Amino acid sequence: MFPAATGHPLNAAPSRATPRAVATPTIDRWRLLVSEAAAAPGFMTLRAVRQGGEVVDFAWDFASASAARLLRCPVDELMGRRLLAEGDDLPYQARVFEQYRRVLECNTPEAAGHLHRVDGVEDLYRHEAVRLGDGVAVVLSNLSAAGRAQVLRRALLLSRMAGM
Repeated sequence: MFPAATGHPLNAAPSRATPRAVATPTIDRWRLLVSEAAAAPGFMTLRAVRQGGEVVDFAWDFASASAARLLRCPVDELMGRRLLAEGDDLPYQARVFEQYRRVLECNTPEAAGHLHRVDGVEDLYRHEAVRLGDGVAVVLSNLSAAGRAQVLRRALLLSRMAGM
């Protein structure tokens, strides 16, 4: 036999919370969740595209859902897509290409920040790249989005503290 209820939380009676008593996220909380999702880093791998032995481009082999979101492109459309072949921000793409080429040719990890304009907003992206076979593995982070998420987090905390 089991001992009688002793006041332990596992022995407590089920809650009779009504739907109104269940906490629902506020608009501010939703904004925070969205901004934190936008700040989540992504992971991707790209293989070198060579012409006569020289690296002329990189093509995606893998991209996490977070990387695809940061790049504003569905994962399935990224596979095989070339870095320099298309895009609306060729100066950004050329700087990223040069970073990845250096990592591949020198076999030295490199982290660099690149300004990138998306939807009329210029954000700072950090590319942390290491050599992976005849290509690179990259952790991509939107540092500007991470900063915005931190500001929202602080504002939400301050508003909660003011309401106490």
